[in-house]
Formats: sequence, C-alpha cells, structure tokens
Amino acid sequence: MSFESEDINIGYVTCPTEKRLLLLFTFLKKNRNKKIIVVFNSTASSVYHNDLFHNLELNTELVNKGAKLNALISSKSSIPILVNSDVIIKEKLDLSIFDWVVLYEPINRFKSILNKNVNNLLLILQNSEVKYLEYLKQSFLVEPNQLNFTWSKITQVQLQIEKLVSESYSLNTSAKEAFKAYLRSYNNLKQKEIFNVKNLVLKKLCLSFGFKVPVAVDLIDEPVESTARIKRKGTDGYGYYSDTKKVKSEYRKIAEEKTIKVFKTVKGVRRKFNVKKNK
Repeated sequence: MSFESEDINIGYVTCPTEKRLLLLFTFLKKNRNKKIIVVFNSTASSVYHNDLFHNLELNTELVNKGAKLNALISSKSSIPILVNSDVIIKEKLDLSIFDWVVLYEPINRFKSILNKNVNNLLLILQNSEVKYLEYLKQSFLVEPNQLNFTWSKITQVQLQIEKLVSESYSLNTSAKEAFKAYLRSYNNLKQKEIFNVKNLVLKKLCLSFGFKVPVAVDLIDEPVESTARIKRKGTDGYGYYSDTKKVKSEYRKIAEEKTIKVFKTVKGVRRKFNVKKNK
C-alpha cells in the first residue's frame, strides 16, 4: 500500500531516558483540549500509563480494540486522550480526527501509522535513539522536524509519580509489568543497531516507570552468546536478565556439593536424606 508521507507533519523530541514520562505528561497536560492518541509498545505499558494518568488527574481512556476506537470516533461526545498499545495499529482505522498521534515507545509498525491519515505525528526519542531519524529518512523518505521545548517548563511530577507507585500495590505491580513488557518489546525491534536493549541504562529507565530499582526480566528471544548471565549497563548489581531454569540448576548443584546422601530404612521404607558435610 502506498502512502503520502509528505502530507504528514512529523515532529520529534529527544530527551534523557529518565525524563521521558515527564515530557509526555507535560505535552498531554498542555494539550488536554486537543484530540490525542498515544501509542505504547505493549498492552501492559498502555494499561499502566492509563491508570497512572488517572491518578494524576488527566482524562485518558484505554483503547486496545479497533471497534472501541471507531465507536469513540463516531460518537458526538468529546474524546478524551486515548492510550493504546501498538496492536491497534494493525486495525483499519482513520486517525484523521486526531490532532496528534504520539509515538511514545518505538514499534515495528511505523509504516502502518503513515497509512492511517495522520495529521500530526510526534516521536519521543531517547538520546541514544537519534539514529532512528536517519532510518526513517532512508526507509520512508520522511524527515521529522525537531520540536523545541524548554526544560524549565516541564511539569515536575517525578516525586509525585514515585510516591503513587510506591504506595499503591496495584499501580506498583502494573508499573513493573509495564517495565518488563517494554524491555521485551524493545528487544524484539528489528533495528538492532538503533534499539539495542543492552545499551539501555536500567536505573534511569525504571525512573520513567515510577520506581527506582530495576526488576529482573527474562528476555526469551534474546540471542545468547555464552551461558553466563549478562549484567546490563548502569545497573549497579540490579536488573539482571537471567535464565530462571539455569539459576535454579546452579543453586541445586551448590546444595548437592555441601551435602552427602544417606539412606536409612524408616518403618520398612528405604528413604534418602541429605546431610551436611563436616568441615
């Protein structure tokens, strides 16, 4: 299917990893009277951010099905800010009713967005992802325009977000599931030279999800060059991507080395006992 990318106003902003959420929140808050749809790279991420925005008194609605989105578009009532996963991008939708489509997290279906009559598209990129702009130029013949903003005008809600996440069990759980889903989706992106999960600084990334200590994530599809566990950059001992079965096997092996097997007959039944070795 052909598309006319030159008819679309595509803008981008780059920011430090830990400031992504603050930038998104500020943009949505200042444009709350406009029709906006925000695209995340997983359902878990869209669910978490929708719940978080509600706690921050931002009128948003979670839409992960094309039928629900079409119903909202067809209705005469005002449309809140919509958040959705990239799954909805596969649907046959006309997004021309929206003033802005915000691509908050990178996805593999960028071409699909261009095919949906988008008026204005905003890309929020981490500083490490600027090579994506050259990829878009070469692959889709689009040159996004850099949008300027002043950091002093960014809404400072980081401490409020961290407090909400720490005090709410459901929000805390949702935040960590979103963090895991984000990393798995990031790991499955096709442009590995641009989106390399090994280059992410997890202690900064988790701040954009509202908590300070990264959680461990199993990246099932990650190519493994060795059997050793890999520590990510900047984790200070946290956020390992481990092979759960391998770790359990290692613990079992260590336990066996510290014990000896003793067989005894108890009530006519021969049983095995593990007894600690003498030093």
